[in-house]
Amino acid sequence: MASFHPFKRLPLELRQRIWDLGIEPRRIHLGELPSPAHPLLHVCAESRSYLQHHYVKVTINKPPHYAWINLDVDIICLSDHQLVYPTFDIGPMKRLSVSTKDAEWFWWHIPDLLVDMQSLEDLEIRPSPASVAPDADWWREWDSLMEMWYYADSPVQFHTRIVSPYSGHQVPEIRPDNYLKVERDARRRQLLDVSDSEDDVDAPHRFRAGWRHAPGCKCPSQRSA
Repeated sequence: MASFHPFKRLPLELRQRIWDLGIEPRRIHLGELPSPAHPLLHVCAESRSYLQHHYVKVTINKPPHYAWINLDVDIICLSDHQLVYPTFDIGPMKRLSVSTKDAEWFWWHIPDLLVDMQSLEDLEIRPSPASVAPDADWWREWDSLMEMWYYADSPVQFHTRIVSPYSGHQVPEIRPDNYLKVERDARRRQLLDVSDSEDDVDAPHRFRAGWRHAPGCKCPSQRSA
């Protein structure tokens, strides 16, 4: 059936649960074309009345427009310059995608900003081809960022994925759970003296002063630094 006509006869709690299940994450690009409201907000008066509490109205000054954003599920897409020089007031962001054309500028201005965002849960970084090495190891500079954030006594509270700017690359992205292996595999390909161990003790340059495995931690190695 193309439509379900008895929907209005369902109990209110069931109708509201259906509206909730219809919410899907969207990528909201601020500062570009206006972002339309989620289609469910336009279904009927009931859906709009019930769902609008999930969304905040964000006014963007340049160019002037606004966007309806669900801060719990929507991914807010910004350039690194937009993050440093915002033209909007969005409040606490949980899911963020940051694009950059200049890795050096990013390193100077962005990491501390992100670490200070206490609400941030998921971070996506999208370097452009101009900001990475034009060879197989595009992730080299960004690997250091992952080390700084996650190979530490107090890792950052958010999860980061850094996406390759090259479509179909053998390393499509690096994350907290794979960046050590990506770097180790690259050294193996270069025929350097690397052990066959799958733990992180074959990367001695990564150890930091005062770093220790906590008792009972689930790291691959229980060896102290």
